[in-house]
Amino acid sequence: MTSDPTGSPMGEFLTPPRHRGLVVTLTLAVIGALVLALVVWAPWGSAPEARPSVSSSPGRSTTTPESPTTPTGSSSTAGRRVLVRDDLPAGTSPVALPRGRTQVGAIRTGYPRTTRGAVAAAIEYARFLGPLDEASAAAFTRAAVDPNWSQGAETIRLGVRNSRAWLGASADGDLPAGVSLTVAPMAFQLAPDTPLASPGRSSNRHVTQVRVLILAFMTGTGPAVDSVTQVAVLPIDLCWSHGDWKIAAATSTDSYARLAARPGTPEAVNQGWREYLA
Repeated sequence: MTSDPTGSPMGEFLTPPRHRGLVVTLTLAVIGALVLALVVWAPWGSAPEARPSVSSSPGRSTTTPESPTTPTGSSSTAGRRVLVRDDLPAGTSPVALPRGRTQVGAIRTGYPRTTRGAVAAAIEYARFLGPLDEASAAAFTRAAVDPNWSQGAETIRLGVRNSRAWLGASADGDLPAGVSLTVAPMAFQLAPDTPLASPGRSSNRHVTQVRVLILAFMTGTGPAVDSVTQVAVLPIDLCWSHGDWKIAAATSTDSYARLAARPGTPEAVNQGWREYLA
């Protein structure tokens, strides 16, 4: 998978082709533990059916991959409450996020035990979602997944198989030229049902997990999928593990598709999305 090397919300995905409106909303599990709500945009001047997200030409699949069952097993730290400083400022203006202090491979790690730290970790991990080979999946697991989550590595490997099937690539082996899956995070919000999203009397809150929602542009290219810009809502569950925020087993199958909106628009602000500065 490729990504914006700067880690910044700015980049080639910031200004997608102009679009006329929402056409199709679908749910697709690219990573086994994460439910992605993809929203396909049609170009100006075309009918809704003129630009399907998956080609209907001969030899190409028109079905999305079957969503795997969200693992019921959770990390051994599930239920362990930790004190988190809620340092997310109120309002709708862009939020400055901390930078990870350490790095595992290409992925930055080492975030503070604060709300902004959790958000920063979720955005960084989202940039690398959708690995398409075993080596990338293993590297992602080492850097971003809670090592106490017994099903974590297998969940990521399952995501590799699902992603490759959706793109029209073989289940294993080298990727054909031109096959890619790219995620560019643009905005975030805390899931409405996560404890940190509710007002509190103190800036210090005890939580077991934090669910951060990421609004991103997503592009998949392969034999079975047209290269088309899509909007994805990515729910990412994080727990505090071994001194850092790590991806944990999902505690909900909610796709939050109702919150989908084109990044950078008033609708996105009305839906609770906030841009960030990294």
